[in-house]
Amino acid sequence: MTVINKKPRVAISQPYIILGGRLEVILGLVKALNGLGIEPDILCLALAFPPDQIEQKYGYQLRMKFRALQPRFPWKSVPQDYQILVFNSLLKRYGQDYDLFIDSSNSQIFLPSQTQVLSYVHFPREYRLFANEANIHLPNQKYTALSAGNLSRQLLRFIYRAAKPQPAREVVCNSIFTHNAFQKIYPAFSNEAPIIYPPVRLSQYLSRPAPREKSIVSLGRFAEDKGQLDVIKLAEKLPEIEFHVMGFVLKPDYYELCQRYISEHQLRNVHLHPNIDFDALVSILKTSKYFLHTLINEPFGLSTVQAIAAGCLPLVHDSGGQKETVPIDGLRYQCLDEIPRIIRQFEAMPGYEIESLVAELQKKALHDFDESVFQDKITCLLKHILNLD
Repeated sequence: MTVINKKPRVAISQPYIILGGRLEVILGLVKALNGLGIEPDILCLALAFPPDQIEQKYGYQLRMKFRALQPRFPWKSVPQDYQILVFNSLLKRYGQDYDLFIDSSNSQIFLPSQTQVLSYVHFPREYRLFANEANIHLPNQKYTALSAGNLSRQLLRFIYRAAKPQPAREVVCNSIFTHNAFQKIYPAFSNEAPIIYPPVRLSQYLSRPAPREKSIVSLGRFAEDKGQLDVIKLAEKLPEIEFHVMGFVLKPDYYELCQRYISEHQLRNVHLHPNIDFDALVSILKTSKYFLHTLINEPFGLSTVQAIAAGCLPLVHDSGGQKETVPIDGLRYQCLDEIPRIIRQFEAMPGYEIESLVAELQKKALHDFDESVFQDKITCLLKHILNLD
């Protein structure tokens, strides 16, 4: 009698899936699972886009099934912390359907206890709630005692304390910065949480350092915390430099605010590229000299690595995981007001020195951040968890 060994049933869970860096990680996980002969389900409350856009925007052809648990509810208008509370609670209903959940909700609250869970942490929600800052990305933002933001924060703190969340049995962090934050929240967590950087398909962007247009490019979804308006205001101070601002439009009101500022101030050196085609995006990266990233305490900075691969010189805030992706001090700034000085400094350097810096960063990116590195490490971990050795 032939015994048929069934493949493990695996679900990748994310409360609300949008186009961007987290989706890149999900697709990297799917690729690893497909390599093990597993076709995972992608569990979410809802999708912000049709699934067929994945191949169109990312070029992936993978085996997976999307399973939206509450697709008709307007989750886009619900704050992320409350999406997580609902979603992780719903996951318990589906525990019997799977042998493993790979969860990227960033929270350890209400995770299923009867099913194996691997938590891929981009940055712990618990740290955001209990940190001294109201917003780690906007450290100057303050809440008044009776503001809606502060009342919501206090309610969430109460819920987390009452629930006494325990870390998933297996935890992976996306950077040293994230790992340190996780350990501060869960100091008694005995497992060694490995660091597996998000996968970056460097081959799609890779370009040799070369003379380029004197232009600055930024990349990220249009949202307040991504700072596109700050980039536009910086461009106003540097009229001799062309600025290309690219990203998905998830908040039309914010995108329209950016458009309005450009129009009202008659800025001819700023070019917005909403929902830009992938080939056009890569083309702009490969012809621009500088890449500017404005987010403070970015946990990793996938777009920065993409820009480095494309041959841009990155200028990033001196905080968070950007210290890992851009280890050269002179390429990190404390405030955007420093950018004109930094640009002038690099413009005065010989071209071969700029090219040498980019080549150094590309070498590190290939060693630490290429998707092949992610695939090797995550596949090894999945084999161990699923007893496939």
